Amino acid sequence: MKFIYSFFLVIFALGGLKAQDQEKGNYLDDFNILVGSLFELHPKLYTNITKDEFDTDVANISQRLLINSSRSKAIYMMQELFYKLGNSHAGNVSVFEDLGVTKALPFSVYIIDHDLYIKNYPRDTMLNGTKINAIENTSAAKLIDSLKIFFPTDGNIPVISCNLQPLFNNLYGFFCSEKDTFLLNTEKGPMKMAAAVRGDKIFEEVILKRAEMYFGADRFLKKEIHPDYGYFRFIGFAHSYKDFEIEQEYEAFIREANEKQLKAIVIDLRSNNGGDPYVMGRMTALLSDHPFRLFERILITETGVPFYMRYMSNHSTYRVRHLKSNEMGDLREVVRLEKGLNIIQPSPERFKGKIYIITGSITQSSATMMCKYLQGQPNVSFVGSEPIGAINYFWASSHCQITLPELKTKFSFGMELLELKQYSSNKEKPGGLIPDHVISYTIEERLLKKDKEMEFIIRDLQQ
Repeated sequence: MKFIYSFFLVIFALGGLKAQDQEKGNYLDDFNILVGSLFELHPKLYTNITKDEFDTDVANISQRLLINSSRSKAIYMMQELFYKLGNSHAGNVSVFEDLGVTKALPFSVYIIDHDLYIKNYPRDTMLNGTKINAIENTSAAKLIDSLKIFFPTDGNIPVISCNLQPLFNNLYGFFCSEKDTFLLNTEKGPMKMAAAVRGDKIFEEVILKRAEMYFGADRFLKKEIHPDYGYFRFIGFAHSYKDFEIEQEYEAFIREANEKQLKAIVIDLRSNNGGDPYVMGRMTALLSDHPFRLFERILITETGVPFYMRYMSNHSTYRVRHLKSNEMGDLREVVRLEKGLNIIQPSPERFKGKIYIITGSITQSSATMMCKYLQGQPNVSFVGSEPIGAINYFWASSHCQITLPELKTKFSFGMELLELKQYSSNKEKPGGLIPDHVISYTIEERLLKKDKEMEFIIRDLQQ
């Protein structure tokens, strides 16, 4: 508890100034709730950020909040700190909602590395694919860097999540600028574009229906059986999602692949950001040729009843979180009543042919857990790009979700450190998977809607 005590010394030191800021909103009070909760509930907080850097950032943000009168700036500053934690399960979850932007950039975007391109500009389709050098005199690279913080990666893996593309306009409008006309500097010269205004069809496409426009309905579930291979794509590990019976469809897919003696199957995780690890374990058992354990170790903090619990959801989670754990130094280790510690055996019905796993910059959590358990298996190849999720350990499960009362925004982080590689958190940083066959794209290939991962796999099967 000594770190909590030192934190409150900082807050008390600022107490005299805080009273002067009442008319600007108690954003500092919200920040105290957030940081105090991290101290109490986030295991091994100083893994990807040092204690000195964390304390310095807390002090600096606290001072800045005293003079800040903007809700968006306050949320941004807090998210900057969360981004440095190197935890893909930690951050502001309200940004995935409608942020209330009324005037937005009138096109959607592609992001390739740190380059920004017009993806779909309904008013002039000839501009699709045009490279954007700057918007409102801020370079595209700086804009991408400034907004990528809303999609943290485990261990600060240098990958920009594909999720930034559909959310780019929403985030840009809320955190950067809302104008009647936007000034762009492009490879074709300067351009002025009238904003997409709420109520317009363009606005619906680039803000409200963004995920549908980017990923399509088949991101939820897509299953195909070809003469030589089967293909299965799904949005996350769950019994069902909306109208899709994901686990049931997956089991039927494996069964059909075996019955037809297919040469190979493809499991596409590019749109999969995780889900229920126990569902993932059952699905992986239909691919794995060896026993595995979901978690090698689970670590939690000593805190029993959080000081700010009234701002958190799932109150019962906090009250019973120690019943299945033993003391382990400054932390506690979960040792009982946790089925994730049991050994999972390969299924007798498992697929024994060639297995291709496609990964991308959304793949994380339970999706990267599947990759971990199949890594090194002779009949498994990974194709795609590096995921944002770690394969040695990460923080997730029993999420603490806090609604900050003044900002009226939600932050969330996992309260359990989950080791997939035993004792890795003692000596390593969270690390990701580098696919066996790394695939990259040009803007021309994106505009042509190429699927280079599947093109590679089909060529490989024909050899």
